[in-house]
Amino acid sequence: LRTVPSQLQLQLPLRSLTVTATAPYTLSSKLSGARRDSDPVSSGKRNGSFSSTGSNISTARRFGMRLNVGKRDEGRESGEACPLTPSFKGNKIKVIEGRGFNDDQMKNPRYMLPVDHEEMDRLNMQHYAIKYHLQGNFQAPIEQALDEGIDVLDVGCGTGIWSLEMAAEYPDSRFVGTDVAATYPSDIHPRNVKFVRADTTKGLPFPDKSFDFVYQRSMTLCYTLDQWEFVIDELIRVTKPGGWIQLVEIDMRFDSRGPQFTQWNETFLRAMRSRSIDGSIGVRLSSRLQYRGLHQVATNSSTFPCGWGSEMGVYNGNLTLMAMGATRPALQGAMGLCAEEYYGMMREAKKEFCEFATTGNTWYAVGKRPMWDYI
Repeated sequence: LRTVPSQLQLQLPLRSLTVTATAPYTLSSKLSGARRDSDPVSSGKRNGSFSSTGSNISTARRFGMRLNVGKRDEGRESGEACPLTPSFKGNKIKVIEGRGFNDDQMKNPRYMLPVDHEEMDRLNMQHYAIKYHLQGNFQAPIEQALDEGIDVLDVGCGTGIWSLEMAAEYPDSRFVGTDVAATYPSDIHPRNVKFVRADTTKGLPFPDKSFDFVYQRSMTLCYTLDQWEFVIDELIRVTKPGGWIQLVEIDMRFDSRGPQFTQWNETFLRAMRSRSIDGSIGVRLSSRLQYRGLHQVATNSSTFPCGWGSEMGVYNGNLTLMAMGATRPALQGAMGLCAEEYYGMMREAKKEFCEFATTGNTWYAVGKRPMWDYI
């Protein structure tokens, strides 16, 4: 296998996390995880607390902190067996442009990201970024209930990292993770966690009113505009009266972009629109929950630096470059670029992050199912 050019090798910082909010961006997340009095649904004590040792970054490092962006699999023909592509449980993997895609994606190419080890690394790292941006793993006011023991559903769980982390912190609660691809651990996990393969767009395999808390994040690329309505109805259906639903999404439209990054970002957004996908669904999550009759709906967002300003900014920039690499099989042709030109665009985008002070936004919305059953 050929090595990646040095200018594309990214290494996340080893030192402890320290974030200082300086113009022109705002970052509402803080290491202390202190409660924001203006937020009616911020949860309290442990949820979201971060030590000054940067333990979350250290944990993410175990999932692969040295990121080779680019030509790891250059030269391999599409469809050829790839030793670095996992044979995930129940997933038949085909290699396209050096990245692994499963059979479902071949039949329905709406979802543009691969299903391989590199993508699992990115998802795990994204978990820590979102946790940092939003000051914790959840924002619904349910910490006391979690301590006492409740039933929790993690929809679109990916690698299962959110459920596994929550299960360790709240051992008296029970967690179920679902995903259309079996990329979660099948054998080794805590006694209070289980994983089920399920496609939410075809209905969740659970009875009505099964869960006290239903959590879903990073599903922007998975649902069309029409499917979102059905999905939210499904989430409500399996939530107990009085239970909470939380949705979390990163806005796919970045701000303060340089020309090369703009070229990629706009192509990505056009590709989403052509698939009837709303890349900025996060902004509209709360209105969708309100429309479906949920109570105490609240929303908030965190603006984060992408590739500049702090060690967390560098972390965010690396994640964005990984996403650019992950979308290469889907976008390279549409952009009229060869592989070398695409990697060159990525190198320039990395420089632009600092020059233009690029930022992104993470959104969440929470809502409570009414006690009376009219939904």
